[in-house]
Amino acid sequence: IYVVLDLLTGGQLFHRIQERNGYFSAEEVREFMIGLLRGLSRLHGQRIMHRDLKPENIMLRSTGSMSPIIVDYGLATHADLDKYLFFRCGTPGYVAPEIIALTESKRIEPQCDIFSAGVIFHILLTRRPVFEGTKYDEVYKKNKEMNIQLDGEMYQALDKDALGLLKRMLL
Repeated sequence: IYVVLDLLTGGQLFHRIQERNGYFSAEEVREFMIGLLRGLSRLHGQRIMHRDLKPENIMLRSTGSMSPIIVDYGLATHADLDKYLFFRCGTPGYVAPEIIALTESKRIEPQCDIFSAGVIFHILLTRRPVFEGTKYDEVYKKNKEMNIQLDGEMYQALDKDALGLLKRMLL
């Protein structure tokens, strides 16, 4: 299915980030985030949570567009189930803290996807991941500890509204 989607759309967000070395205009980031948050709003309105949002799971509608299509619903679930098939899931570096802390007896809300969208937003704004590391365990540990600092020099250069939104999504 990924090959077909690649041919019909602008490809994966992941590939676009690589092709452009992470450089996107403010308008492109704005277009992307509006589309992503609208898509999540539709999902969340039905009490569905994706639980594995990351650039590899977002296609773009066309080569000239930053309009996203959320794909790969393999870990998605309805929030109101008595028991989740996969109660702890996601990709280190993108997974919400409430998913990392989840036990079989706890429930989470669809808004857990907002954290993952915030991580993607961070990458588009800064060209850097929130949790840096070269090994799975290293990134997972940082993700689990949730030691996020958004007050350095790099963040001072960001648009104040964008930074405010980023903080609401990640903190």
